[in-house]
Amino acid sequence: SLGFAQTLTPLAHYPLSTDFNDALGISGPMSNQGGTLANNQLCFIGDYASSWALTPNLNDLDGNNLEFSVDFNLSAYSDNAFREGTVLMLGGSYRPLGIIVGGSGHIGFKYNNHMNQLSSTIVNLNQWYNVRLNLSSGVINLYLDNVLVHTFNTGGINYHPSFPNIDASFLTRDFSGGTVQIPMCIKNVKIATVYDPPGPGAALSSNGGSQLVSVPDDPSLDL
Repeated sequence: SLGFAQTLTPLAHYPLSTDFNDALGISGPMSNQGGTLANNQLCFIGDYASSWALTPNLNDLDGNNLEFSVDFNLSAYSDNAFREGTVLMLGGSYRPLGIIVGGSGHIGFKYNNHMNQLSSTIVNLNQWYNVRLNLSSGVINLYLDNVLVHTFNTGGINYHPSFPNIDASFLTRDFSGGTVQIPMCIKNVKIATVYDPPGPGAALSSNGGSQLVSVPDDPSLDL
């Protein structure tokens, strides 16, 4: 088992123990931009310009039903209480979905480029956690160490019009000026397509579902 909570079709699993390869042999390796791979973890110093990583574009990613998770350990929160830090973000030129930590340490997620939802759960510094985000029919369930900490009906996730041919990669940074990089270590990045509903929260999604919208492209944000 890959540790997923549901019936899933895995797309990638990056242990980040000794290399950047997908342990499943399905997707290509992650790209490392200045992170340090040692002691079975990939660590970043908290500088967007020189320390981040990303997966290849996952062309088979289902924008309606997906799940991704990562083990992470923060050494500091955002240096600005009003600006969140990124743990793992889907998309580069447009940010449809991602896991964030608020400036006060609350775990949460970003959706539809700039909308944030923070849970009431604060993550401690220098402690390993597993965080898992599940999206099904517009409803996001966020789990910390397999405990549901936040549920939210987005009404639908907006993607780049060319998704998933582009913007279907996962990054440890956010190209938005409204966020900051946070010093952290990660391992066990897992990405999958979901086929079963996520549970009681799915009842909130009667009008949910993902959709494609035209998004103005800022070339300065492209990878």
